[in-house]
Parts: sequence; structure tokens; C-alpha cells
Amino acid sequence: MHNKFGFSIAILVISLTTSFAHAAVDEQCIERWEKAVVAQSLGARCKWMDNAASNALLAAQNRSLTCAESAATDAEKDEINTMLDRTRSALNKSFDDSKCSNNELRAFYNSQVKGTAD
Repeated sequence: MHNKFGFSIAILVISLTTSFAHAAVDEQCIERWEKAVVAQSLGARCKWMDNAASNALLAAQNRSLTCAESAATDAEKDEINTMLDRTRSALNKSFDDSKCSNNELRAFYNSQVKGTAD
């Protein structure tokens, strides 16, 4: 997903997983959270999102965050939330309107909303 959409979140994934190497954090949960945040950012930027899609993406983010934090200490949870806030901000800044016409991005967004993404 990283390069074919014209932007890279690989650096963000690396920074998150490196920061959490000492924590009991499920990296797959973090990656699912990031995909849901990317989809939400795309949906908002490209005006694809309706209330149902917004609710589905927020629920996916919440499930993924709960999964990621399930074995973490309180200090690790604080660290996770700080890193996730930074990630969300960086992802939101990485989009521009020209990406809204990209069919692969729209397919990615739709798969996240429907919960069919891998």
C-alpha cells in the first residue's frame, strides 16, 4: 500500500514499531489502525465519507487501538497515544486533492469502510 498510492507511510510504521519494540504492542493492530486512519483522511479530504463510513472507520480504529494496547502498561499506552497522534497528523498532511481521482485509493478506501481489507 505504501508506494502505489503516491505517498509513503512506511517511515511512520517504522517509527511506531521501533518505538514500541520494548512494549507488548501488537504491530499488526498498529498497522490496521494506520490503514483506518489513512482511509478516514482520504474520505474526509476527497469528500467520499458519509456518516456510516465515518462510523465504520472510527470503530475500526478503536478496535485496532484496543488490540494494540491490550498488553501494554499505562506508560506504554501513553506512549502509544502520543505516537498515534503524531502519525495521524503526519498522514493528514500527506494528502492533497490530486489523489482523489486515483482509482486505487478509492478502492483502498472502500475496502477499509467495508472491512474487507487485508
